Amino acid sequence: MSLKAKPPKPLPDDHDQRIDAVISGATASPVPKPQPTAHAIAYPASRVAVPWKAMHVRQDLLVQVNVRLPEPIALKLKHVAHMTDRQKQELVAEALAPMLDEMLRELGYSDDEIS
Repeated sequence: MSLKAKPPKPLPDDHDQRIDAVISGATASPVPKPQPTAHAIAYPASRVAVPWKAMHVRQDLLVQVNVRLPEPIALKLKHVAHMTDRQKQELVAEALAPMLDEMLRELGYSDDEIS
């Protein structure tokens, strides 16, 4: 049985310059985030089409969302669901909807855009 090992390929002439360029790029200061423009400030996010009103969004489609909850809250949710004979996801959706609507209002969305 013979080995098919080959000697390493010779390094290109500019190998050291390439290494220096990579290192200097890795240690360069990060590019600052762009600041919002006057246009973005004058027209808040409400001017952007809202994704929950897109034509392809279905009211009858339920989407699974996994949420990590602290154990006491998860146990309270389980207990209330059991005591009221309601599903946990129904309770979570009922509690979450008004909070999200309020947060969207705070972000500048109108009631027409929210509902």
